[in-house]
Amino acid sequence: MRSSRLALLRLLPLPPVFMGLWCAAFVAPRAQADEPVIGITVQPVEAKAPSGRIGAAAAYDSKQARVIIFGGADPKAKVSHPTLMTFDPKANTWSSIEVEQAGPRAVAHPSMVYDPKRHALFVFGGWARGAEQPSAELWVLHLGKGDPPSWKVLSDGHNGPSARNGACMVLDAKRDRLLLHGGDGGPHPTYGYTPLDDLWAYHLADGRWAQLRPAGDAPEPRWNHAAALDSDNAMIYVFGGAGYVGDREVLDRGVYALDMQKLSWTKLTGSADAPPVVLGATLTYDPDANVLLVVGGLVVDTPGQPGSRSVWCFDLATRSWTEHARLLPTTRRDHVAVYDPSKRQHVIYGGHTALAQNYYMVGEMLRDALIIKVKRSTSPAKPGDRD
Repeated sequence: MRSSRLALLRLLPLPPVFMGLWCAAFVAPRAQADEPVIGITVQPVEAKAPSGRIGAAAAYDSKQARVIIFGGADPKAKVSHPTLMTFDPKANTWSSIEVEQAGPRAVAHPSMVYDPKRHALFVFGGWARGAEQPSAELWVLHLGKGDPPSWKVLSDGHNGPSARNGACMVLDAKRDRLLLHGGDGGPHPTYGYTPLDDLWAYHLADGRWAQLRPAGDAPEPRWNHAAALDSDNAMIYVFGGAGYVGDREVLDRGVYALDMQKLSWTKLTGSADAPPVVLGATLTYDPDANVLLVVGGLVVDTPGQPGSRSVWCFDLATRSWTEHARLLPTTRRDHVAVYDPSKRQHVIYGGHTALAQNYYMVGEMLRDALIIKVKRSTSPAKPGDRD
């Protein structure tokens, strides 16, 4: 990660903005009769986390109704953060998970999922401090009661996906497998990084990797993109990220859907009303409202603003975007987001402010967490709505 990254070295300084407390939006002031209206509220969690994390990984532990955060780095610190931190959304409290032995060292931009069947965390890839290449290791941590849990390496890069960081990984529970997509394969002599577009499955029952070759309109190579899972409908959604093909930049505002059962990609939307191209954003799925939320990220295609304080909502029913402007207290990138089904809310944590359109420029470390709630309703037309 030492060389310049394509399209991310524009030095356009912008001081970070910090506004606080609580904000809410109810969108579509010119709604037509019975047109869906998406309301979004953003509220800060009062308790600050023990530390800030950049490029961490997060998952929701459904057995204990908590958010688990692994890894992440503080570029100004002498050590990385291989510890496990938890957030209890009901009590709004932070704690840590004591682990018996050392785990993955590649804590910058790893991928992580939680498997409720095994009550275990799976972590793949990432970049270790001082390493010349990212990792290709897959680790597991069983979270059963009793003795402190311990990490175990399941695969080390042989007969599986190549080393990478900034990849997307989800659990396909119905087929008992992990799915890994894209990421950065390591240094490139010209562009500094190597975006990937491959898709791999790790079959949990027999511990076997297999490369998948889905049909359809697949996303081009990218890293530090975001993915969201709709397990009931067997869909994975992908948005954002940075990449290139040959000497052409991948500046893609589309939302892509992977049907896990049919193993086929579909591009749901283009760029007409979409957010700017971002990397280091988060994408979460809200099953009640049937929408995707995009929060934060580093803007790579629009000169000037390196980030925004908007929350973008993609309505899967109408395949259209809505911008809920200036809801976030500050710009935010390289953070994590998890949907909490127990309270029907989205939990956002960590990252840093988007200081400039430069991947390497670190803004203010963020220790706070935000709670985002979504409500879908219908609104009858009012006089003047059709004017």
